[in-house]
Amino acid sequence: MAAGQRHFERKDYARAILDFQNAVRLAPTNPEPYYRLGLTHLETGNLRAGVSYLMKATELDPKHVGAQLKLAQLMATSRRTEILEEAARRAQAALAVAPEDAAVVNTVALTELRLGNAEDARRRLHQLLEKFPGELNASVLLAKIKLRENDLAGAESVLKEAVARAPRAPEPLLALTDLYVVTDRPDLAERQLLQALNAAPDHGPALLRLGELQLRSGRLAQAAETFKRLSALPDKAYRPAYALFLFHQGKTAEAVGELERLYRLDPSDRDVRSRLVAGYLLANRMPEAEKVLSEAIARNPRDVQALLQRGAIWVRSGKLAEAEQDLIRVLRLEPDSAEAHYHLAFVRRANGETAAAKQELSEAVRLNPLLLPARLELAATLLRENSAKAAGDLLDAAPAPHKNELNWIVARNWAFIAQRDFSSAREGVRRGLALARTSELLTQDGNLRLQAKDLAGARASLEEALRLNPENLAALELLALSFTTQGQPAAALARLRKHASEHPDSLPVQTYLGDWLIRLGQSEEARAVFSSALAANPKAVLPALRLAQLDGSQGKADSARKILNSLLEADSRRHEAHFLLGALETQAGNYKAAIAHYRKVVEAQPQNALALNNLAYLLVEHANQLDEGLQLAQRAKELAPKLAAVDDTIGWAYYRKGLYGTAIQYLERAALGSEGTALRKYHLAAAYWRAGQRARARALFEEVRALDPKLVPAKSIEELWGDEAAPRPR
Repeated sequence: MAAGQRHFERKDYARAILDFQNAVRLAPTNPEPYYRLGLTHLETGNLRAGVSYLMKATELDPKHVGAQLKLAQLMATSRRTEILEEAARRAQAALAVAPEDAAVVNTVALTELRLGNAEDARRRLHQLLEKFPGELNASVLLAKIKLRENDLAGAESVLKEAVARAPRAPEPLLALTDLYVVTDRPDLAERQLLQALNAAPDHGPALLRLGELQLRSGRLAQAAETFKRLSALPDKAYRPAYALFLFHQGKTAEAVGELERLYRLDPSDRDVRSRLVAGYLLANRMPEAEKVLSEAIARNPRDVQALLQRGAIWVRSGKLAEAEQDLIRVLRLEPDSAEAHYHLAFVRRANGETAAAKQELSEAVRLNPLLLPARLELAATLLRENSAKAAGDLLDAAPAPHKNELNWIVARNWAFIAQRDFSSAREGVRRGLALARTSELLTQDGNLRLQAKDLAGARASLEEALRLNPENLAALELLALSFTTQGQPAAALARLRKHASEHPDSLPVQTYLGDWLIRLGQSEEARAVFSSALAANPKAVLPALRLAQLDGSQGKADSARKILNSLLEADSRRHEAHFLLGALETQAGNYKAAIAHYRKVVEAQPQNALALNNLAYLLVEHANQLDEGLQLAQRAKELAPKLAAVDDTIGWAYYRKGLYGTAIQYLERAALGSEGTALRKYHLAAAYWRAGQRARARALFEEVRALDPKLVPAKSIEELWGDEAAPRPR
């Protein structure tokens, strides 16, 4: 316990957790180590684990004041009545044990206020201040009550009384400062700060607030000196303050230099190291970031923070196997790491494991409801799956403070738009634009205006969105759509060409124009666009893949192979290149080579339903490996249950196995729907014939002959499948 507390005070939370876990193993019925574990997990941002351990402490000892109090304080931030009532019950339980504890009385008053009992809260706070006149938290809460009631003078009076009771203490002056900042009186706020610093020149919170005020008023030289002074304080928490100021001013190189200086002074300072790594990434100096983290891991292989950061960097740089290894190590050391699950989700998605990626994101949100990026990414995943209501519900379940963040507002707008709740979406866009005119919000505005047939307004918003972010392809798509919906495809193409000419170095924009040209059947112009993009970016993968696809579609198989093989020489893990080569070799009748390429894709992306299905069909039709082919097709069916091609493969596998009745069940789904191709109908006709359903087989056979004469030779159905009725399978 003592070792854990020492590590906790040094903010070495990983070691503190290990110490407190050891204490739990030695004394499993003692509530204190559970309480300490709860506090430590809360400091790391792991809300779920923190609350769980605090709950365990109160189960072992319902009179544990610290655990009950912390739970009450956490619950008091909720907007849900039942949780606020639970907070009040826990605060009252703590009050029964410690009626004279000022923190407990304050928390009881807070829960009363949150439940709408302002008068009870006020009376309790006055009683507390009579007993303990210097109790600052009570004065602050009382001032908040008065401010909520628009009694500004009363709030100011309460805090001035707190200052008068302790004129040399900086904390009451800071509380009064905050009141003046909230009520937009910066001159008075700064006066209190100067008074506080006169009494305590090295008071970190006062220096921090002073620097922020100077920065807000544009006094950059003064702010710089204040943040330098703050960084020089003994408290490690303030060391990066000057570097952060430099980042804020856009002086990235100087900021990184300052962090490098701090890191050299104390390589054990994980906060500085973490910020240095972030600075390297911002400055596009990824190798240096990797080096710092690898050296830290070499010194301490159990450094969870370094492993987590390096894993995240390797995800970004495409080193998926290395990233997965680091993140799995994190989860072995810290099973409740929401961040590890969050980053693992991107590894799973890059490997084509869509369901596994979704599961990782769900686990991240479950473990830490405060991890907003995981919640937003999971909501985006649900929207891609057309589960708009589930996405909306997930976002609505976010903690209240997150609902004021711009990223949350934008994500909720997309969910509203997907549910066609345009009035709520418009309100969300209005609210978001009041905070910032971002490219994505303007795209949403353009989308909503298009829905309302306000073409001029839509184009204005979308043009502004593109000015802010020329690579906003969603805005570009909607802008083109504003012309095509009016029957003006030429105008849409002209606008896209203009945008591409204005941003010739933008690979996404050039690729988008090429894709649009392919859609219009203008393949030669598309080829020219992709070739130019590749010439400007010789290592770019996407235009090379597009050129290979064009070559393949135009019968230039050798040229397509050359492009794809060059991509694989640069990186043998390019599953997109293997996939296209699989299609090329299938078309050329090189089935053994095609099978090898599709196997490569499936190894890299076990959840790639299309690759699984293509491999399965080749194994069934051309390698006579019926069992493996059927197994792979059934895996594809689990991943893509509505894909007609998969039903066709499964049905054809059963046909080849002689199970015609079972085959028909799948082949009918594949052939008789809107996706029924001539080949799928041919397969079904064959199954009908073998099952003895001759009339159905003949009718479908003639339909196939009309759809694709090349598929059916000039033979009768009897010549193809035999004149005698096949015996029905048992």
